[in-house]
Amino acid sequence: MYRRAASGERVCSTCLFNAVVDQVKKALNYFAMVRKGSRVLFVVRPDKPLESLIALRVFIKAAKDFDLEIHALCIDGIAPCNEIGSQLQELVKEVHRYRFVGDLPSYMHMVKAVSSICAKVAREIDAETCVEPYTRDELTLFALLGILRVEKEVFSEGLPVKKIDRLKIARPFYYAISHDIAALTYLRRELRDLYADTIPFISFSKSELVVLQGFAKILAGSTELAYSSHKTVELLQSYLIGDSPRCRFCGAFADSDTCRYCRDLIPVLSA
Repeated sequence: MYRRAASGERVCSTCLFNAVVDQVKKALNYFAMVRKGSRVLFVVRPDKPLESLIALRVFIKAAKDFDLEIHALCIDGIAPCNEIGSQLQELVKEVHRYRFVGDLPSYMHMVKAVSSICAKVAREIDAETCVEPYTRDELTLFALLGILRVEKEVFSEGLPVKKIDRLKIARPFYYAISHDIAALTYLRRELRDLYADTIPFISFSKSELVVLQGFAKILAGSTELAYSSHKTVELLQSYLIGDSPRCRFCGAFADSDTCRYCRDLIPVLSA
């Protein structure tokens, strides 16, 4: 049994799984994230590869009525593709691997690299949507960090959908909380016993990290607070974003067609 931090209810793994499925269904429908019968590309998060496997299982069930052709992307060099490859192959039509060679100076650079690589591979396989399994509390932290830095390219990472021309980068776990995904991962023995390396959490400046760690503890304990906090920062969206163009690599709003993070990654992304 697992006690949900947000509601306090005690649930079994099956009930928890189904509850998260319902949250993903809500986001898929409310934000029109996918088109029925289309091809989508689900990306494995380098920082949370095992949680990504659970998230993929949730997504597959939640999107059942959309009759999607689901592919998966694993980024060699920053994700443990060899360790989780067989699990991915059991779940999707095809697994794509992209070799990343380069440095990631910060956590936000990793977020940008994942979006940019997913968009690049999606175009190659003619997928309409990239699926990134970030949860509501994580997206809220991105938005809060964007406000702290007054950076629209960071703030817009908190949005449920980014766009690059007609390609969507969707976050269907917009109504889910990271603690629930972590619990589902731990409750599956085959994942709990699976070895997987993750990149270090090298994130932000010391002062910002202190603030965000405090926010993370508070938001993870209350779904309602995560929702209301995100709504509050959305009020500043027009101030931060306005009529800004989107980055051609990651889809975030920026001051030009290439955000400063993707500008650092151009040698890698253009390879």
